Amino acid sequence: MTADLLSLRAPANRVTVPWEDIESIDLLPVGGRLFYAITLMPGVDAPTGRWVRRLARTYDAHLFVQADWLTCPTDDVMAAF
Repeated sequence: MTADLLSLRAPANRVTVPWEDIESIDLLPVGGRLFYAITLMPGVDAPTGRWVRRLARTYDAHLFVQADWLTCPTDDVMAAF
């Protein structure tokens, strides 16, 4: 994370998104793990991997990041948005 960009380099999500292209970030429990469910603004391209598409249909978001993959506390991520 920087002041301008959210960069994801995970197996299912490899994308760099300007913060202004993010509509919302919500915390989402999935299978006993906590994820950030990130919804992009209309018209912004989203990853299209099979796992991401399945979660997107189920949870109505575009990107999913497991919360414990980030080194910063969840409160800091939510406050940054």
